[in-house]
Amino acid sequence: MIGLIVKTDGSIEEFTYTGYQSLSNAVGGLIECIASARCPETDLQYDLWGNEEGRIRGRTDSNFKNNFVAQKITAHMTETPITGLLSLHGTHVVLGVSDEGDSVGLSDYLLDTLKTLAVSPEEAKKHEDEYSEPFTHFRGFY
Repeated sequence: MIGLIVKTDGSIEEFTYTGYQSLSNAVGGLIECIASARCPETDLQYDLWGNEEGRIRGRTDSNFKNNFVAQKITAHMTETPITGLLSLHGTHVVLGVSDEGDSVGLSDYLLDTLKTLAVSPEEAKKHEDEYSEPFTHFRGFY
């Protein structure tokens, strides 16, 4: 099954999913679903997976830099401005979801569409040290 691997260097490549272990290896540890959406063009549900400790490890582990492209994908999936999202750290994977809830390959449409969100290594580097907490901007009670 073919999905996409989203790297911190700004690249997006095809990823062969063979089960939990392949996903765990790709994200560097324990996995969590970051976002889930349904593609209006194909009606296929798809998920973005990351390391559940990515934000914590992003403070001290150079393998868990902010993944600007994963943020762009989340913004695309959730129709949320990127400025309203938490930073996402480390490598991420995008996979489709079957009607039974199993991970499956992505449609050609999603493969092609999501690949357009990749950025140059220079652009990714500009964002690698970001650690955003948009929900901490509190204006108080009215």
